Order: sequence, then structure tokens, then C-alpha cells
Amino acid sequence: MCLFSLDGIQKRLDECVEIIVGASANLQSSPDRIPDWSNDYQLPISVRNCSCIVLGNVDMSDIRYSIDDQPVNTVSEVRDLGVIVDFSLQFNSHITAILLRKQILVHP
Repeated sequence: MCLFSLDGIQKRLDECVEIIVGASANLQSSPDRIPDWSNDYQLPISVRNCSCIVLGNVDMSDIRYSIDDQPVNTVSEVRDLGVIVDFSLQFNSHITAILLRKQILVHP
């Protein structure tokens, strides 16, 4: 039994993208809308497992994001769907991680 149709999942993804992209004037307004979206679709958010990555050479030392008044960690690289990407959209960390895994397999 399938609980979600592909169209329904695509609609929810589109809504999530709209939430994040739609707040160009006030960037904190996007994270403020996430709990409402989460509650509407009964998909709980674990803020401690969330992180924010800023792409490009932008000084983010003064800017902090929060969800439900809980701070979101800012990171320099993130793993998404098994791929590690850094703030400059380079894959050096990902390639290094693959090479280290292969080295461990070859030389246990």
C-alpha cells in the first residue's frame, strides 16, 4: 500500500522550495515557516540535526538562523544524499573520503 503518490510528493517538495526561495527580503522568515510546514504535513523536524551552509565567500559571522527559536548550526560542508559538498561547491572532501575508504579496504 502506497501512502504517497509521486504527484503528492512533488507538490510537497515544490511547496518546500517555495518556502525557502520565497523569502528574499528577510532570510530568517524562511526558517520561521518550516515548523508550520512540518506540522501541516505531520513531518517532525529535528532542529539539532539541521544545519545551514552558506555558498560562496560570504562573511556569516554575524548572521544566525533559528527554527522554533532553536539555533541552527552553520557548517562549511554538508553531506546530502551521500555526497559531501563544501561552501565553494567543491567536492574535494567527498573525493578524499572515497579515497580513504578505498585505502582502508585495500590495506586493512
